[in-house]
Amino acid sequence: MYNILNLPGAIQMENNKGIEYLYSAAGQKLARYMYSGDTLVAEKNYLGSYVYNQSGLEYVLIGEGKIIPAGDTLLYEYFITDHLGNVRVSYTKGATGDA
Repeated sequence: MYNILNLPGAIQMENNKGIEYLYSAAGQKLARYMYSGDTLVAEKNYLGSYVYNQSGLEYVLIGEGKIIPAGDTLLYEYFITDHLGNVRVSYTKGATGDA
């Protein structure tokens, strides 16, 4: 089902599972809710470049990829894109500098 902005508002899958999306009036994605029946299974909230799940900050988007908090350290995941901007390869570099 699409909303008034022609963005996906809800996706119904088999086995009574589904996904709902929440958008701002400008069309920016604010949240994603995954359901199994009437039970909320997973929630993801989007605040600009910051993406949160139920347990806290999941990652921060940067121009070259994303930063993922992993305990006391940060992992840097870089994206290699094609000429259209689609991600073709991603690789992670840890705080130690090892690729």
